Amino acid sequence: MATRRGSVSTRDSSDHGQGAAPPISLSQAHRRTSRIETNFTAHAARRMSVYRRPSLAGSQRTDLSHPVVGIPMKLQNTYRMYPEEEERFSSSRVAKMLSGLLASFLDGEKYEAIKCTALSQSLSDVVKGRMKEMDYPRYKFVCLVLIGEKANQAIRAASRCVWNTDTDNFAEATYENDSLFAVASVYGCYFE
Repeated sequence: MATRRGSVSTRDSSDHGQGAAPPISLSQAHRRTSRIETNFTAHAARRMSVYRRPSLAGSQRTDLSHPVVGIPMKLQNTYRMYPEEEERFSSSRVAKMLSGLLASFLDGEKYEAIKCTALSQSLSDVVKGRMKEMDYPRYKFVCLVLIGEKANQAIRAASRCVWNTDTDNFAEATYENDSLFAVASVYGCYFE
């Protein structure tokens, strides 16, 4: 009959008879558990040092001319509820930029569904970049570009907005050739 052994061997390397294990003394059992506790304690100490939050007090940084990345700068309030006259969203200026972009990107293009999907996304990104270059401070922009196939169908695109008519505005431009049409819209909302 085979005897079942535990996961930790309690036998010495020398054989004490017919496979019978010698009796375990208290000191051996104590020594075995103390080894496990010691290993656990060392493991727990390593784990705590890995997950400990770093302190800024021990920092070796001596150059304070550059601000630390990630810490937002505090700015004073301007208490401006409306933009200055030269900072207002100019729909005619934006519409001129949109029509130029649509003409330069879509001139000579044929409608292909997959290609036009990627093209409308990239056009929207370009429009957002140009809007940032136009420097309208405190404005947030929403850019939409719709490209569709010209196939003797009717389409209506509509949008509604709830905004402050004194500060917020929109601009749009359209383009069409033999196989496609495009509508680009930009909504500028003043952020107080």
